[in-house]
Amino acid sequence: MSNPATTPRPVIRLAGEGETLSKGGEKLVLTLTGADTNGGFALIRRTVAPHFQSPPKPHANTQEDWMAHVLSGRLVVQLESGPVELGAGATIFMPRGAYFRWWNPDATPAEALFLYTPAGFENFFRRLFETIPAEAAQLHDWNKTLPGALAANDAFNVVRKGEPA
Repeated sequence: MSNPATTPRPVIRLAGEGETLSKGGEKLVLTLTGADTNGGFALIRRTVAPHFQSPPKPHANTQEDWMAHVLSGRLVVQLESGPVELGAGATIFMPRGAYFRWWNPDATPAEALFLYTPAGFENFFRRLFETIPAEAAQLHDWNKTLPGALAANDAFNVVRKGEPA
């Protein structure tokens, strides 16, 4: 007979369920977190605001690999080899240590699923959204939000190209 405290339990999230973080046209639904997956991974459904751009310098995750699967719209990822356009149905895998920037080139939102492994990077987004000043209209209003974004990067060991680790 199995012990109920150690018996694996499925986790089910219906459409739209999960912790939601949003600002302007940017919306993240933390669909599955490390608490749900025993630290294995975090799954985030993200509405990427029109013309969103990641911070200006290429950066790399050092503690987790991630992948994105585009559900609708387009995203562009700037890799060291050049930009790659990802349309609906495209998937990218980014191993830890690979530098990148990314953006939504369009005037319409894009939707994507992001998976981070191991889990924990969902806490980066919680911290990031806590740092957004009230007067910032968008997450990527970098004149107002960049200091908080860089502090969150540093707290989660995201390194910027050309800066000491």
